[in-house]
Amino acid sequence: MHQLDDLIVFDSTQFPRHERDEELANSDTMHGYALARHIADGLRERGFGEVELIGEDWGWYCDVPNEGYALMYGVCNEQDSGFLIQFDPRKPVIRRWFRKIEVEPRVRALQNAVFEILEQAPGRTDGPRFTDKY
Repeated sequence: MHQLDDLIVFDSTQFPRHERDEELANSDTMHGYALARHIADGLRERGFGEVELIGEDWGWYCDVPNEGYALMYGVCNEQDSGFLIQFDPRKPVIRRWFRKIEVEPRVRALQNAVFEILEQAPGRTDGPRFTDKY
């Protein structure tokens, strides 16, 4: 079973550290709230619903409303090295109890929407580009 593209690399001068980045466990070296919020606003405009942003130790966990399974993207920028946007689920099919759920179409729709939002983002200096490695 192949993996979905699970990372987008992106850099912009328009998404600096935000006061909410203090909620991150590693706030001394990481940030990403401004970009996570920008993506969430763009997704809401595209019909994905209201995304919840949660600070973690690796960056921002962005919970996308979805029926039947968890759908998320994560945003982090460690020591101003550029943004990484990751997605989950990472496999095209997941298991819930005794059934298989085909998640690839929904994850791909999310990835494509995020990519489009980043392509239109102000101050782009690099990317966006899909990768499986940073």
